[in-house]
Amino acid sequence: MTDNGTVCIACQETIRAGAKKCPHCHQLQTGIAKIALGPVGSIIGIMLIVAILVWLAFTIKGLVTDHDLNGSFIIGESRLAVKTDEKPTKVSCIADVKNTGSQRWSDFWLQAKYFNGDRVLVDVHNEVNYISVYPLFSFTARVTGAINGNINDYDTCEIFITAADDY
Repeated sequence: MTDNGTVCIACQETIRAGAKKCPHCHQLQTGIAKIALGPVGSIIGIMLIVAILVWLAFTIKGLVTDHDLNGSFIIGESRLAVKTDEKPTKVSCIADVKNTGSQRWSDFWLQAKYFNGDRVLVDVHNEVNYISVYPLFSFTARVTGAINGNINDYDTCEIFITAADDY
């Protein structure tokens, strides 16, 4: 504190005693601002940066790790749905998926294969479902895309889980 007042916690300029805001740098002179600019604020900032880095490391690890999904899910019978009131015409493959494993999964990368009446592959669509599924719970998987070719070629479909993140 000086003879004419006190010192700003941010710019160190002299301000009048009891001022709530510095007229030079406009920094609030409250208790929380003093903490944020002091050693406690530095420690909190460092802890926040470390927490973000740890979170990023686990997120990236989860995205690049290949999981053996065989046996983790039961995919029910796939159903085909065609939506002709939009342009372009859209086709969806829908199936119920049950998590039969003991771990929680999220962010499912799904692939739908569409077949004609002779079981010849006519189209493939991929989609990500951003959901989490707990053990023994189910969700309805849906993959939708524009029809490529003749609508009459789409007779049946099958949904496959190509990847998922363990939670």
